[in-house]
Amino acid sequence: AAKLYPYLLLGIKSMSYLVNMSAEREAARRGVDDVVFETTDGFALECTHAAIVARFGSLWVTPDPSIGIVWSTSQRELFAYAKRLGMETRYEKLSMERLKEADEVYETRGGWVIPVKQIDDATFTVNEDFVKEANHAIHYQQPEQEKYWEHEQI
Repeated sequence: AAKLYPYLLLGIKSMSYLVNMSAEREAARRGVDDVVFETTDGFALECTHAAIVARFGSLWVTPDPSIGIVWSTSQRELFAYAKRLGMETRYEKLSMERLKEADEVYETRGGWVIPVKQIDDATFTVNEDFVKEANHAIHYQQPEQEKYWEHEQI
């Protein structure tokens, strides 16, 4: 998308929200909560105001920011919590097809982990206990979280 539409300034959060706001309005018009943006070749990017994270067994995956999306602090907090639980985390080119095969899917934004119930026809398990525990860890267990925080080169 960055090559086709360089004027969108992808990766610069404050400059690219026009498209996000339009997509959010369209989602509401269609009666859905949010949108997962995808590349022209079918890879997941992010939601209108959130990162997207998928759990496959004990592996947590999110789209690699090198594809032109903004790094998500909330997503990195969720990864830190998953690592505290002994799980593996990974950034990768995540196809929409693979995303829809996940055991659980979450949006992360503003320091919160929010369960996704459905993407198109794919439905996901909602683990309310995990959501409560992850959000508690992110907001009230910072010293423990920081030990597992990744500080990538941006």
